[in-house]
Amino acid sequence: MFKEKLAYYFSAGLIAGTLLLIIEVIDHFLFLTNFLSSVKEKLIFLATSSFLPVGMLLLSTIFVVIALMGEAINKTFDRLGYKETRFRTIMTAIPISAVVIFVAQNYPYLWKDALTKIFSGVGEYFLGINFGTKTTFLFSTIATFSLVFFIIWLKDQGIELLKKHQAKFFYPSLICFILLALMYWANTRLYVGRYGYSFHRPLILTILFISFIFGLLVTIRSPRFYLYSALALLFFIITPLGYQFYKFNAVKSLVWHRGGLTKAYIAFAQNLTDFDRDGFSPFFGGGDKDNFNPNSNPLAVEIPNNSYDENGFGGDFKIKSCKNDKHHKKLPSNELALAKNIIFITVDCLRADHLSVYGYGRPTSPNLDLFASKAAVFHNAYSLGTNTGHTFSGIARSNYGPGIFNDEIMTMAEILSQQKYLTTAITAPPTKKWLGKDRWTSYKNIMLKGLQNIVNDGKEYWDSSQLTDKTIAYLEENKEQPFYLWVHYDDLHAKGEKYLRYGEQDYGSSLMDIYDSNIAYTDKHIGRLLDYLRSSGLLEESIVAISADHGEEFGEHGQFFHGGRPCRVQTHIPLILWYPGINHQETDVPVSSIDINPTLLKTVGLSTPKEYRGIDLREVLNGNSKRRKIIVETPRNIPESRSFAWALVEGEWRFIYDIKGNTFELYNTSLDPNEYNNVIDQNPEQAEKMIAEFGHWLDRQSMKKGYRHWERF
Repeated sequence: MFKEKLAYYFSAGLIAGTLLLIIEVIDHFLFLTNFLSSVKEKLIFLATSSFLPVGMLLLSTIFVVIALMGEAINKTFDRLGYKETRFRTIMTAIPISAVVIFVAQNYPYLWKDALTKIFSGVGEYFLGINFGTKTTFLFSTIATFSLVFFIIWLKDQGIELLKKHQAKFFYPSLICFILLALMYWANTRLYVGRYGYSFHRPLILTILFISFIFGLLVTIRSPRFYLYSALALLFFIITPLGYQFYKFNAVKSLVWHRGGLTKAYIAFAQNLTDFDRDGFSPFFGGGDKDNFNPNSNPLAVEIPNNSYDENGFGGDFKIKSCKNDKHHKKLPSNELALAKNIIFITVDCLRADHLSVYGYGRPTSPNLDLFASKAAVFHNAYSLGTNTGHTFSGIARSNYGPGIFNDEIMTMAEILSQQKYLTTAITAPPTKKWLGKDRWTSYKNIMLKGLQNIVNDGKEYWDSSQLTDKTIAYLEENKEQPFYLWVHYDDLHAKGEKYLRYGEQDYGSSLMDIYDSNIAYTDKHIGRLLDYLRSSGLLEESIVAISADHGEEFGEHGQFFHGGRPCRVQTHIPLILWYPGINHQETDVPVSSIDINPTLLKTVGLSTPKEYRGIDLREVLNGNSKRRKIIVETPRNIPESRSFAWALVEGEWRFIYDIKGNTFELYNTSLDPNEYNNVIDQNPEQAEKMIAEFGHWLDRQSMKKGYRHWERF
């Protein structure tokens, strides 16, 4: 009888995994296989779903082990004469839970880490609190005991109880099926770039639990163990085909970034096989070429000239190769002052391709169009990061990750303050509330460092109309002395993950329609500010840069808003530059937001620190910088450091390397502007070239202080 109950666990897991496989295959076939170019890739992608029944069988094995431990303790109770069922179940669950918790404490990657992430995510996303270690341990202990108690209860009473009422299984099974389909849709379609701090981890746990209950109900209703054994054998035959996924880069990246539960099982398998605990495994394409050396992995610090490639990119780094690096070479520049003042206007979340001047079909930006007609327009400008903090901090120090957090590098505002400039920020969000969470603190301090005045330091949020009024009033009072003024508009930013409509323009009711309507509203009031600059004479003695901190996504890659991976829709930003004497120019040469501050400084006659990585954009306009590597980074305050990605942009090509899954992507943005088709396997020469270039860049970054700075967040 007891052996039969153990068979129920295995059958329930197999049926649960089969059901999840069916749901995932349908979901992937209908929505994701169009991202792959060949039939073979599509078949292998669909075959990865065979990991689900195999994984559920392994999960059932854990349940069986717990049940066996419970049976051993039950025999002890029998000998002692304890018959009360509830007491026996509780007293059996307590020591087994203690064993599981002990194992979790000593081998946290088996259980503790997953629970910690789940409860930390729930605490921050749903409750707005940060669970401390003690609180997380308490909830993890409760969850462990609940699971063990449930398994023991099933063995002792539950299965027999369900057998007695099997005629009533239809509706519970139907409800389970509907819930699973809905939850799976949510897991693969809603905020797929935010696994670290949203509902996904608890949702996955719920999906696994409900699917197991469904499998148990079906098994009790129809205990065909021989048929289930044959089904299990079939999946073990198919699984090796799915295991080939990591050999096809397009399939691999799709599995990791748009897949469903499959990637959770793959991540767990990699975690188990990461023997040196450096966060990477050599299995499933994890990228660790030496699984017994924690200093050898894709994020390792490169040691130059030692005949060993620590991070596996581009071979051993030769220190002499730094000498002729065009990207870091100080380009010649005329440091004669062309302007007295600096005005930096930014619009939060503004995608370049939603402006008329960048070819958008809707007339969203007539005032910016007019201004751009007499200024320099950079058609391929990219933000350093995908959220506000990382980009603006990178602009402040004209640097990438390690340099952003290097306090020895002066921000532009600090330099200008030393030169007797009046440095001021006028921001739509009040700075006391803006970037208010703990993990934004480091960014906020960098962004505001050197600014003498923060105009909106209160509690009131200003829309574009109010912000423009405040800015004009401020300029009227302070236009006599040289100044640096940063004005930041925020009407495009979703409030509480919802777009609020501003102004009278109405393009429709969808998210993108409201977003475009708000662009028109912001453009109207930026137009008022530009009119004031012209009429007051300030424009003729100032350099004006108009740009954004990042773009915005509307589901192109499974995510909405921003803060995700460095794809084009989240990083392609407008950049319009005007200074006295400029003639209208347009360029397609890729540039970065880290180029803004060197340009501003040199246009007012000041030199840039040697640590600045950006260049003077006037050199681009003069044709002196035709080929550069533009780097885009994932923000370093994301909750999950193992989801960090970089993009390398060269002309029409964008290469993306993501730590999550150790994935490689290549897109031709002239043919595929939204980057739907990963063509890395079809363009091996271009891919090899850009992987090597990115590897050399990453080698240099890894040797800098603070390279793995995100671990402190």
